[in-house]
Amino acid sequence: MGSLSLLQQPEYIHILLNHIPVVGLLISVISLIAAVLLNKPAAIFISLGLVAICAFMVWPVSYYGEAGYDRVYSMADRVGDAYLKKHRDLADDWSWLFYLTGITSVATFIVGYKKQNQLRFLSGLVIIFALASLVAGTVIAEVGGCVRHEEFRRGTPPKE
Repeated sequence: MGSLSLLQQPEYIHILLNHIPVVGLLISVISLIAAVLLNKPAAIFISLGLVAICAFMVWPVSYYGEAGYDRVYSMADRVGDAYLKKHRDLADDWSWLFYLTGITSVATFIVGYKKQNQLRFLSGLVIIFALASLVAGTVIAEVGGCVRHEEFRRGTPPKE
């Protein structure tokens, strides 16, 4: 099986993309914080765009995760199955936070372009939502990593 054929399997695409809403968002929010602190409007707009892109990447991550669920479920051991179900539940419960972050980022971009005196304040809201998304994404990712990696498992597995 060649590398390109892996891109036809949704679980692999999920694995390739799932870092963007967490790692990409972390880098983007650090950039936004620096831009706000330095009061550089151009950098704020660029950072808002990056935050929006990274936050909205939760959609393809969720889509491909759901599409590959059954295949991964069939490969996982009993404990991995419990982690997979918990991972899915957490993603279902908290994906909205990423969408809220993305929408707030786009709205801040638009409003800030028209009213630059609001740009820093509204960017602060984006930072808060992005940090909340990062917390949720970290928890979701931690449980997801336990599905196939026994070395990451600590304590008792999630209850079904």
